[in-house]
Amino acid sequence: MLGNFGYELDLTQFTVAEKEEVKRQVALVKEVRELVQFGTFYRLLSPFDGNETAWMFVSKDKKEAFLVHITILNEPNAPLSRLRLKGLDPNYSYEWVGENQSFGGSLLRSCACSRVQSDGQPHTL
Repeated sequence: MLGNFGYELDLTQFTVAEKEEVKRQVALVKEVRELVQFGTFYRLLSPFDGNETAWMFVSKDKKEAFLVHITILNEPNAPLSRLRLKGLDPNYSYEWVGENQSFGGSLLRSCACSRVQSDGQPHTL
């Protein structure tokens, strides 16, 4: 998703459920492709400084953002991570897709609580 996109697998050996997952992943890549390719990139957490990494892409008009937040090794009862999102307009309201919630850009820039979803799904603003 963040570079060349492809699968180094024998897709003919996939189950029906795995094929559906690949379709969902390809649809997501197509949905965020322009934002990832032409948006402003921010590294929020370095993968070399702890157990998490986070990247963010913001559109030039600052109306859309795509957040990738990854836990390297899963821990039981891990606390919520606090991310300071960058590049957002403090005067805009951003919808957290899939959560049916909206937050002000100034709040998200100061502190957004995030938990990496157990199914590995990315967050979209």
